Amino acid sequence: MRLRGTKWFAWASIAGFLALKGTFGGFLEGDWVEGWFTVGAGAVVVTIGFLSRGRKNSRHAELPTPPKQVIPLLPLRETPRYGRTLVDPVSCPVPFVGREEETARLGAWLADPAGGPLMVVAGPPGVGKSRLMIEFARTREHEWRCGRLAPGPSRGLIAQLASAGQPALILVDEADLRGDVPLLLAELHGHRGRTPIRVIAEARRPGGLEARFGPVIRVGDPDDLDLCFAMALDAFEGEEREDMPTPPGPVFDVVDRARLAARPHAIPLLARERQKWTGGRFREAAVVVDLLVGERPEILQRISDMDGRPAARGGLMPGRVMGEPLRPVLVAARLLSEVAAARPGIIDVITRGLSWQDARRALWWLGIVAEESPEAAAAFLRLAASHDLLVPRAVCCLVGDAMAEPLAKLVAARQWDLAELDAVDSPDLPEAVRSALAAARETAT
Repeated sequence: MRLRGTKWFAWASIAGFLALKGTFGGFLEGDWVEGWFTVGAGAVVVTIGFLSRGRKNSRHAELPTPPKQVIPLLPLRETPRYGRTLVDPVSCPVPFVGREEETARLGAWLADPAGGPLMVVAGPPGVGKSRLMIEFARTREHEWRCGRLAPGPSRGLIAQLASAGQPALILVDEADLRGDVPLLLAELHGHRGRTPIRVIAEARRPGGLEARFGPVIRVGDPDDLDLCFAMALDAFEGEEREDMPTPPGPVFDVVDRARLAARPHAIPLLARERQKWTGGRFREAAVVVDLLVGERPEILQRISDMDGRPAARGGLMPGRVMGEPLRPVLVAARLLSEVAAARPGIIDVITRGLSWQDARRALWWLGIVAEESPEAAAAFLRLAASHDLLVPRAVCCLVGDAMAEPLAKLVAARQWDLAELDAVDSPDLPEAVRSALAAARETAT
């Protein structure tokens, strides 16, 4: 700005000199031609200077405005892009009741200045871990900046929140599935600023975070599923009948079954996801690839012709184009199991030759469907045995008892240290696996 003002002053000085010369050297001496000529030259100088300044201003105005730094946190309430189903934790109309003990523990942890920065909410899929986190965070929005970690990289998030100067509470769904969480937690533990930053991470088992963790809240189904079913029916404006049994659980299924019972024309979540995925150009293969290894078109390209249908080639996958994770987890897992049953061999093809990082993700999904899919169970055990570091991962991803005995043999054959055993041991593991871990503890150094 200072340089531009200097140039404008130079143009004005020249124009002023010509105007004075024309007045005193022309008009006052009776030489009208010279006077008008000199004054006209000054006017031309003024015009050139004005236009030159205007062009510079225009170029300056066309420069793009530096983008504002966006903190990747999603709101705790329904948005047009996330949380569009009535059973999603952010938009479910069923009242949140119970969980007093878990809520009290979260409140005491958050209020304690000396409390650790990380709280883990652990439990099997569908028992209400995300709903617990969201409902608790809603009660703290007047004091804390609360939000859910958005899909995508989260590097630098802790520094961004610290620079904002407001206490922040971050909720992380499927923290043991996301590849960016170990780095996020390392940044969290390294935070030394005055601004409090806390993270509540949802995981199947805390050891699956593959990072240092502190207190853990273990969540199971509510004690009274009949009450949950009745409340859900009422919330969806349905009427309870005697011939309407309560599903055995998890609570996600109880709520969804109540929704379908109250609204006979409602579309089942599995049918909706099946239509979205299997109707596209990638067909069923996209479901398996996207869940097991993420957005990997090159793996789609290597799938051989199966069941007389050509393999999909190139491009992005439908779920990733929207930028949304495939949720709810139980629905995605059932779709995976359904496709695996319809296309035998597809899981085996996709899980061959995976990197450690891809295998880490695949184990998370295979562990959910292994009881229903022998092919998934075989791939789960094969991946676990393929790398020494994947055995602890497999223990943390295990769901049910179907693979307890063969996984216990892998545990017994591995050399463990005490830190690894402390990280993976969990009271909800099958007895065979816990016994193998206990035996390994006796010989660990």
